[in-house]
Amino acid sequence: MDTRSPDPRSRSTDTSVSRFAQSLKSHGFRSWYERQLIISHGFMVTGLLCVVALAAWIEESRQHAALSDQLIGFAFAALGGWFGLQCLREYRRSLITAEFVSGQASCPNCETYGRLTILDAEGEHAVRVRCKHCAHEWLIEDEPNKQLPST
Repeated sequence: MDTRSPDPRSRSTDTSVSRFAQSLKSHGFRSWYERQLIISHGFMVTGLLCVVALAAWIEESRQHAALSDQLIGFAFAALGGWFGLQCLREYRRSLITAEFVSGQASCPNCETYGRLTILDAEGEHAVRVRCKHCAHEWLIEDEPNKQLPST
């Protein structure tokens, strides 16, 4: 039995603070946005490579080969096609999130874009931010379909 008290500096395992809030706080808005675009385009490239591999398999399957080789090829092609679709779905989701958040990164008071300080998480899907130019505070959501906590 562990009788040590928890370290107050350790990160909480509470999932109510989203990865979005943690990532924004550790990287800042501009770096977070750049990373999201790079990650989403990595998914796009991977998805397109899977589609190219699937097209290559279709071309190769026209050759007359043993049935077992064709079945193995079909299994790999189906798996690659599924993986490619998942990558393209993730590309779309992460790009929509990045664009949705960036659309909220302008200060409603002075219209300064992206110069903000992350204050704290507001539930699971929003963060409270402060403009570095005029000190106005507002909420930024990370997903368009999630409800903001009541304030």
